[in-house]
Amino acid sequence: MLMLLLPAAPEATSSVLLGINYGRVANNLPPTTSALQLLAGLGLGRVRLYDADPATLRAFANTGVELIVGVPDECLAAVSTPSGSGGRRKKLELRAVALAPPGVLATSYPPSSAYFCKDLLPILCPILDFHARTGSPFLVNAYPYFAYAGDSTGVDLEYALLEPGHGGVPDPSSGLHYPNMLVLG
Repeated sequence: MLMLLLPAAPEATSSVLLGINYGRVANNLPPTTSALQLLAGLGLGRVRLYDADPATLRAFANTGVELIVGVPDECLAAVSTPSGSGGRRKKLELRAVALAPPGVLATSYPPSSAYFCKDLLPILCPILDFHARTGSPFLVNAYPYFAYAGDSTGVDLEYALLEPGHGGVPDPSSGLHYPNMLVLG
């Protein structure tokens, strides 16, 4: 699968570096407008979409949110040439994106203590070096629920689920305050 990076306005990408995966395969999903409000409330400026659903892309248009859109392997030929992409290729920026599975983190709580599994460092370091040199994104599927599931007495469910009403927690290692598991407040 290729990822297409659809850049937002330059000021958005330079100041908002955190993003989230936006999956749409489920039942009882809120409308995209609600997802946009949630993203704004969390201070997130980047979103990974698993597909190029036209209605979702239109909803994100002109919002300042940088999109990374997944393109299935069977569609690569269609987007690899200007004629196959309907002449829109000039608007797209093709960059390498690495996506790390959830198991790449040895620990994710508290957030300032998160680190990669030591046995994966020989593999990860060259990948991270490549992305640092090229300025391309490196994504980690960090599932806050797993931290809760691993320590349900030490991690509040509301904190892990990014509930806006939760008071957050102080990070004992850094003294920082996190309103939820993914965002520094």
